[in-house]
Amino acid sequence: MPETDDIMTVHVDADLSAFRSDMEEATRLAKSFGSALSSAFEGAALKGQSLSDVLKDILKRLSSSALSAALKPWSRGCRRRSARRFRASCRSRRAAR
Repeated sequence: MPETDDIMTVHVDADLSAFRSDMEEATRLAKSFGSALSSAFEGAALKGQSLSDVLKDILKRLSSSALSAALKPWSRGCRRRSARRFRASCRSRRAAR
């Protein structure tokens, strides 16, 4: 008797907006990293910079990118809190009229 494989199809409905946002951020950081390396080595090849200067430049750019990425959730939170306060202030002004 031949074996049959049962096939099951499952539909998943999920909000992937946070995942997409994270992937876009990762892509942006990867491009930034590539740009930092390219311009640093371009500086070494075309402008005659020393290896030490090139490595310092790479480190500065990568540090800046890492700091921006690390502070992004904090700054988003600050903007959201400010927006909530502004909306609450507008509602209280309307209610006072």
